[in-house]
Amino acid sequence: MLIAPDILQVRSFGVNFYVIRSGEHLCLFDTGFLRGSDALDRALRSVAWQNLPVRAIILSHGHIDHVWNAGIFYQRYGAEIFADKREAGRLDGEVCGRSIARHLSRAEQALLRKWRKLPLPIAGELRPGEPLKQAPAFRVIPLPGHTAGHIGLWREEDRLLLCADAFASFFMASHYPPACFNEDHDEALRVGSRILGLHPEGLLPNRSSDAPRAS
Repeated sequence: MLIAPDILQVRSFGVNFYVIRSGEHLCLFDTGFLRGSDALDRALRSVAWQNLPVRAIILSHGHIDHVWNAGIFYQRYGAEIFADKREAGRLDGEVCGRSIARHLSRAEQALLRKWRKLPLPIAGELRPGEPLKQAPAFRVIPLPGHTAGHIGLWREEDRLLLCADAFASFFMASHYPPACFNEDHDEALRVGSRILGLHPEGLLPNRSSDAPRAS
């Protein structure tokens, strides 16, 4: 669904991801989960973007439902993959986190290895505060807590934040991820306060009901 003239929301099983159009090429923000590949194909055709090249895949973090299709899209499009350096271990197959989050990480890493989703060929690190080379209207902002290297994409001109898993929003109610899914829940709460301090006009989480359509 097109939710801004240059932002397409794609809905895979249980999680959204986004396509950003920058000129005559595309950039993916995360890659979704099960059925994400077919969902992307349908979404691109729905707005006649299917012939535009995908230049980059930006990963908000390394959880299974965000990276599941990264290798598929890398092979299909030849797009480079970028992530925060603090996610490098997770994207290489390491178990991360503490307590319940660590047990969940162990389970998702086993699934990712079984289905040969890892390791991923990371082309470069995302540097906080710097504009994205592939979509210069957006800059990377760190949103740690959910994971150490969790990031979002901020566009100053319309105060829009693609906030990944910093928040979830369903049925007009927004909330933080459950504490068991956060590596550092206290930090996730602090990040939420910092996000609100940006005075955003729009937040696009990866878990939400349908966003308003572009007018």
